[in-house]
Amino acid sequence: MTRCFCAALAALLIYISSIAASANTDNRLAMIDSLETRLQYINTSQDSLATLFDILDLSIGREKKHAVERVYHAAVNAHDTIAQLEAIMYSANQHRDNIEFLEKLEERISQYPPSPRAGEIALFIDLLQIENEIKADTTDFDNSKISALIQDYSTSPPDNKYEQMKLLYAVCTQLARCTGGDLLQKYTAKLCRLAETADFPIGAVRNLIYTRAAPVFTNNSNPRLAVEIDKKTLNIIDSLVTSYNARGRKFRKLETNRYTCYRRMLGNYKALSRAEIEQYHNAILSLAAKNSQVKANYENGHRSKLFYAMATGNYPQAIKEIRLGIDQNENKEYRDYFLNALFEAAEKTGDKATQLDAAVELNKILRSKIEDKTLERYRELQIIYDVNELQNINAELLNSRHQAELRTNRIIIIISAIALLLLLAMTIVLWRQNVRMKKLTKELGDTASRLRRERNDLQNAQKELIDARDKAKRADKLKADFINNMSHEVKTPLAAISEYSRLIIDCIPDSKRNYLDRFADIIDRNTKLILTLMNDVLDIASLEHGNMSISPAPNSVIDMCTLALDNVFEKEKSAKPGVTVLFNTSHRPDTTVVTDSQRVVQVLINLLSNAEKFTESGSITLDFFANEEAGTLTFAVTDTGIGIPDSQRDTIFDRFKQLDSSADGCGLGLYISRLIAKLLGGSLRVDPDYHKGARFLFVIPL
Repeated sequence: MTRCFCAALAALLIYISSIAASANTDNRLAMIDSLETRLQYINTSQDSLATLFDILDLSIGREKKHAVERVYHAAVNAHDTIAQLEAIMYSANQHRDNIEFLEKLEERISQYPPSPRAGEIALFIDLLQIENEIKADTTDFDNSKISALIQDYSTSPPDNKYEQMKLLYAVCTQLARCTGGDLLQKYTAKLCRLAETADFPIGAVRNLIYTRAAPVFTNNSNPRLAVEIDKKTLNIIDSLVTSYNARGRKFRKLETNRYTCYRRMLGNYKALSRAEIEQYHNAILSLAAKNSQVKANYENGHRSKLFYAMATGNYPQAIKEIRLGIDQNENKEYRDYFLNALFEAAEKTGDKATQLDAAVELNKILRSKIEDKTLERYRELQIIYDVNELQNINAELLNSRHQAELRTNRIIIIISAIALLLLLAMTIVLWRQNVRMKKLTKELGDTASRLRRERNDLQNAQKELIDARDKAKRADKLKADFINNMSHEVKTPLAAISEYSRLIIDCIPDSKRNYLDRFADIIDRNTKLILTLMNDVLDIASLEHGNMSISPAPNSVIDMCTLALDNVFEKEKSAKPGVTVLFNTSHRPDTTVVTDSQRVVQVLINLLSNAEKFTESGSITLDFFANEEAGTLTFAVTDTGIGIPDSQRDTIFDRFKQLDSSADGCGLGLYISRLIAKLLGGSLRVDPDYHKGARFLFVIPL
């Protein structure tokens, strides 16, 4: 019923958009003509600015460039500095690929007094210039340029935040030429965090950076970060439109910018709730009803319709949109997404022929992408190696300076020795006159020699300790890089083995299928065990080295608990017939907590999985309760399983510790869970007062 209603609503909105768009172009031209007529009756440049801005906002394509220049010259004549700066920013955006024109704009902006607004526009132009200069470089890949930039940013970043942003933007743009993997994602995330801390009154720089960042996170299978970036971009657009409305610019709606964000967010639907999916899809339909450009892209590009169909499980519609849009030029770069979606939709609808065709095409793309990924990994390792080499060179320079200091000290010692000899000679001459003075001088000389030896010994020991520390750091970093790279390289073949084994079974006749189905299940189960082990090892590395970040945000406690239950149990039911799954038995009302929901859910999944593993009959209960006075929220996972001996309540949180060595897993889940709890500012422990099985208490700040 809901799908029928949504389909009817979508059809109605598209019908309305077709009526509105048919008159959109004529209305726009008619409004521009009307505004041009109004200009003829305006005598001053200041009074004409509002009308010229309206003409600019209604213009499209090449019309916009001419309209921007008219606004700028009128603003100059009216001595309106803010309008001049705004026109310069629009010109930069319209000519973003024209290096010579951007250089003229740089000259123009440099003539204005320093201000946050002028500084942001100057930085916006500089970032566009950096992008154009790197694009214009057609030479083969040279990792030395990127390595030098990363070294500069890592060892001696500029004090000025704007200069830091330019350097980091250059790093990201250079990396984008040779790799789209983890290294690019890492520095793109750094750039986004830096942009958030800067003071940008207009938001143009932040919008530029977010627009570049969202596809990077999407391509690296990080839909949550991509959606967060697009939400921030929408906030910028909302602020700009509010500002324009307050100034009377009723035609400046930024509708195509909104549409791009909504479409990209629908493409990352796995990070959205069902309500958000419907919200953003309805927003797209509303924009299509008002804007002819949005309507044309929505109807002819097929990506928006495909994303929505996949997000809502309308797989027949998804297959239709894929077949209509997969061969379009504008969708070439999304071909692998289209094929993945086709494979999934065909599997859901039971269309084996389409699924097999999609699998064949995906296999070709996968082979090509594996080669590209291997090259990217090789280039990333080259860059990391070169950065380490540069750091070693710096260390050698420091060592050379230290050696020079030692040589200077030796010269001082020699001079001191010569002076001592002279003193001894004088002492011999005076020996007959003062024997006591001679003995005292000798004792002083012995003491000085002993102190020098001790000093030299201390300096040598210090140098050895520094060398040992540096070697340990390098070895630790190489180990972490090796684990991360090998983990990412192994995951893709494992997933392919699992998927293709299941596909092979699906293609075998029913008479032989029962025999081979058990082997496919074994492959699938062992593949998941290996992936789980790899993910646990990666999590341990990130947590122990302090590399795992958290993203606090307001979250529903019941939503987090429900997500954890859905991941462990099918429809909140255990696979074991004698076990009952219970949730919120006290019927406590939902509450909101500011935390990282992904990490909380990860801990709950580990606890629930352990409970099911060791419970053969009885119940598994997930409950929560908030303590306002203490400012804490406690999750309780209770089971009626084998329980935990008192002597092992703390040791079970050690690495590779298992109560039952014959059980699945490697004993990392509880260790990782306790590390995550500490990272969130909370704790994880066994309830000593519960003896009918086991109860784990996971506490986080409220």
